[in-house]
Amino acid sequence: MATFTTWQPHQTKQDSVALVEYARGNYKRGLSEPYGIAFKNNPSKIVGTVGWFWNTKLHKSIEIAYALARPFWGQGLMVEAAKGLINEALNKNDIHRISSRCISENKASQRVMEKLGMRFEGTLRQSMFVKGKFVDITHLSMTRQDWMDAKGTH
Repeated sequence: MATFTTWQPHQTKQDSVALVEYARGNYKRGLSEPYGIAFKNNPSKIVGTVGWFWNTKLHKSIEIAYALARPFWGQGLMVEAAKGLINEALNKNDIHRISSRCISENKASQRVMEKLGMRFEGTLRQSMFVKGKFVDITHLSMTRQDWMDAKGTH
């Protein structure tokens, strides 16, 4: 259904193949965007994605993005996957700021960001045209220091 995504759900097998090709291209360029999320006991079944990309390398700022199949919501999977991603990104790159955003109605996604230690920055009113209507987008962020200060919980 993809109610809270800013993109349309895949309609065809080719849509999914295009995502895999996009990911492979990024991996070859050393970008961690996106990783598939799977269970250890069934690694071939992807239940979601998580990744990061540079907002601006000059200012050492990245954005994380994620999506998870609805049957797996509310189990802590995304927080766990995103923590691993953030640790890897910070360990391998000179990053100062990490941000994320969601459609403002998506309170579960905002909770994921808050559990990661991000702080609310604001809402951009009707800033994206998604699936035929304008939607508000909520922004949260943290710094490397915020992450390190909370390291005991990560």
